[in-house]
Amino acid sequence: MFENNKPHGIMDDKKRIFIYVQSSGAHIPWILKPALSKALNYVHDIMKFIGINTFDELLVDGTGTTEEERQKAIKTAIDRIPQLIDRLF
Repeated sequence: MFENNKPHGIMDDKKRIFIYVQSSGAHIPWILKPALSKALNYVHDIMKFIGINTFDELLVDGTGTTEEERQKAIKTAIDRIPQLIDRLF
């Protein structure tokens, strides 16, 4: 759909929320995340384009190479799930 010769997402007719989940092995410094998180940026832009403006992310970063790093990253992500669920309602 176009409004004023500009594309307008048609999925903004009601509240919609998109939660993006991704896992990575490395710890990415916050300053480099925009440049290195291509998939995250791509999906976020697509959701905005089609009209879904509430976009949350659950990033399981830093799963590392040891079992301890992996478990810590998973626990951090799991601890964030209740916050994301609260946003749904």
